[in-house]
Amino acid sequence: MHSILFILLLVAIAYIGADRAFRVRQLPFLLSCCLPYGIEFLLLGVLLGPQALGWIDLELLRQFGEPIAIVLAFVGMVFGLQFRLRTLKILSKATYRIAASQAIITFVLMVPAALAVRLLFPDLFAAAGKTLPAVFALASVACVSAPTAVTAVIRRLKAHGRTSHLLRTVTSLDALVGICLYGVTLPFFGLEGVREGGFVPGIMWIVIVIGLGVALGLLSHFFLSLKLTGDERLAIAVGVLVFISGVAAMLDVSPLFLGLIVGVTLTNASPQQDKLYRLLVTAKKPLYVFMLMLSGSMWIIEGPVVIGAAILFVLLRTLAKMVGARLAFRSIRHRAQHPCSFGLALTGQGGIGLALALDFATRFGHAGAHLVLAIVLIAFVINGIANPICVRRLLAFEGEVA
Repeated sequence: MHSILFILLLVAIAYIGADRAFRVRQLPFLLSCCLPYGIEFLLLGVLLGPQALGWIDLELLRQFGEPIAIVLAFVGMVFGLQFRLRTLKILSKATYRIAASQAIITFVLMVPAALAVRLLFPDLFAAAGKTLPAVFALASVACVSAPTAVTAVIRRLKAHGRTSHLLRTVTSLDALVGICLYGVTLPFFGLEGVREGGFVPGIMWIVIVIGLGVALGLLSHFFLSLKLTGDERLAIAVGVLVFISGVAAMLDVSPLFLGLIVGVTLTNASPQQDKLYRLLVTAKKPLYVFMLMLSGSMWIIEGPVVIGAAILFVLLRTLAKMVGARLAFRSIRHRAQHPCSFGLALTGQGGIGLALALDFATRFGHAGAHLVLAIVLIAFVINGIANPICVRRLLAFEGEVA
């Protein structure tokens, strides 16, 4: 009973806080851009967690497994609902190539870079079998940018032009690459008592998850194709999310990746996609705040070694984003004036990156998994402060600031 009441309290705080944070306007530049990013809610979670006041203790956190899975399924499904093929044809092929190229290049560069971190900090992981999943999880998180933070800066500066539009589009698309890379790399590593690792079992699990996601998406389409009221459609959507999280827990697969596949399947099969998306998107910001507070409460603040590893992760990711952006523009033979500055503008870490780290920490459960979450959260704070400055610098270089 205590845990249910506390979850309801956090949800209430999330709804009130999201309404306040996303309506802030007339404030200094950095503050007005950082508030929608959500650093304050992350720190609130730390304050409520076992590291500070202890209102959310370790026993209570263990009971948050099901709500976290539902939130992750929601994030994946809502994100997937935006990828309707008929709508995506509006964007140019060059935009997709830039978004996909820089994200994949970042991933490829971050895998050996993250492995090098273990050489500098050998005590972070107990065994290589636990290192490799963490490396691929960090590399997947590194792909993802923060569209909310970029949009906040563009609106605050009243910027307009080709670079502003391209930046908003790329930061929305590279999250798809990050989730997919996470979803297709982690199945190759076994979970104790659940499944074996290896190439063949990994391929089998990928096929199972994709097939299951498509099947659930088509099943959801069947129910949503009926004549329903708004309340009935919302009830079905909630039931689908609970079902996704339950299936993911039973098979021990990522609810985020499974929810993405369900969302993509549903949006391309159902003519009711717009109505469903409008129903679900109203809860997007409050659940983002809820996820931030939960992540903060799970943040195990350790010594300077973890902080050093996080700072190194930020530096390596920044370099990878700059190289990825330069090579991406070169691949389309576009002579961008400031490709490295464009890469710097992609260094913000939004809700999808945080969801990937939270998914990894809750599913794998060992000390290395919580280390990944700690590194991502530290990087989240650093990039949340630095990214608005990088975006403003790029837009000023391009002459798009009003």
